[in-house]
Amino acid sequence: MLHLTYRGTNFSGWQIQPNANSVQETLTAALQQLLRQEIEIVGCGRTDAGVHARSYYIHFDCEGDLPTNLVYRLNRILPTDIVIYELLDNIPQDIHARYSACSRAYQYHIHFAKDPFLQGLSYYYPQKLPDLGLMQKAAILLPQYNNFPMFCKTDSDAQHYLCDVRHAEWKEEIGHKGIVFEIEANRFLRGMVRLIVGSLLMVGEKKISLDEYEATLAQTLPKFKTYNLSVPPEGLYLSRVVYPFQVEQSNVL
Repeated sequence: MLHLTYRGTNFSGWQIQPNANSVQETLTAALQQLLRQEIEIVGCGRTDAGVHARSYYIHFDCEGDLPTNLVYRLNRILPTDIVIYELLDNIPQDIHARYSACSRAYQYHIHFAKDPFLQGLSYYYPQKLPDLGLMQKAAILLPQYNNFPMFCKTDSDAQHYLCDVRHAEWKEEIGHKGIVFEIEANRFLRGMVRLIVGSLLMVGEKKISLDEYEATLAQTLPKFKTYNLSVPPEGLYLSRVVYPFQVEQSNVL
């Protein structure tokens, strides 16, 4: 298993697709060049075009032994927006990069002052500053519910909408004069985090009341229909993925 990071700005997303540059295709090509065999890699999840990953895991099978300097040689081949952190070779053989993960966490970054150095890495929000207190009150409602059809893209192939949201909160990012939304769950629906962030901004702008927000989470009101809630991809980061063997190791320590 490989632990890596990537900036998604120049990619069409994680997954291989026709006539588009993807992270999966770039990594596959680099591994095949280095190992000189056909390689099929499996990632810990799919990210959309322009979405970033601070922490990402892949697994793959290959014939023969891996070179001892695999990480160094891969980083020499890969473009600068993908970096391999480490090779995890002392883990259970049945660990699957996607299905063995027990939790994932995302961050969404928003800045309010125009800044060319944050372009592609944070969502520039030039509107009136939203009410962060109201957004926080709405965010902490999320772990109280577990069924989120209102936060799933309509073209999703999800079999169900159940998610165990374990944490959700806003934090002020003083240095960048912005805010960061953090959320952790056992799984996420397609487009879920960007839809949640958009809905919370509408609460902060007082276009959706807290009562309306909670009623929608409880599904006593229909989905939010008035606004296009999905925020742009550039502010979104997959920030953490946790596997059972990591939990076991932390318990031992």
